[in-house]
Formats: sequence, structure tokens, C-alpha cells
Amino acid sequence: MNDRLLDIFQSELEIQCEFVLLGAVQVNAAGPARQVGQVWFGLQGILVSAANASKLLWGSRKEKVFEARRSLRESVDGFLRKVAI
Repeated sequence: MNDRLLDIFQSELEIQCEFVLLGAVQVNAAGPARQVGQVWFGLQGILVSAANASKLLWGSRKEKVFEARRSLRESVDGFLRKVAI
């Protein structure tokens, strides 16, 4: 993966991670207020964004990009480990 493409994928991955966090904020805010629709909306956002992040990192089953995305996974490995903790 060339440097420009790597930058694009890293930026999109960052956006999807931010959307996951925004979904979590929404769920946490709506839960105590018993806003069930808002909770489900936030959960759906988390799941969709996490799936998009997964596809960016590993591709889909139909794509043969596992090796091509290795440089992306390695470039964000340390960042993702810090966020997970």
C-alpha cells in the first residue's frame, strides 16, 4: 500500500473509531433517561462503525486484501492497543 493510500485508510479508520466512541456516548446519555430509541440508535452506530473499521483493516470475505492491508494494521497497532486499554 503506497503512502497516500495508507494516509487515506488511516484517516477513514480514525473517523470510524470516533463514530464508535460517539455511539457509546449516546448510549450512556440515553440509558439513564430511559430513551430506548436513542439507546438502540447509538448501539446501531457502534456496530456499523465497528464493522466498517474491521473491513478497513481486514477487508471483506469477498476481497483478497488481507496481505495488502497488513501495512495499515501495523501502522495503527500501537494506537489501537492504547485505545483498548
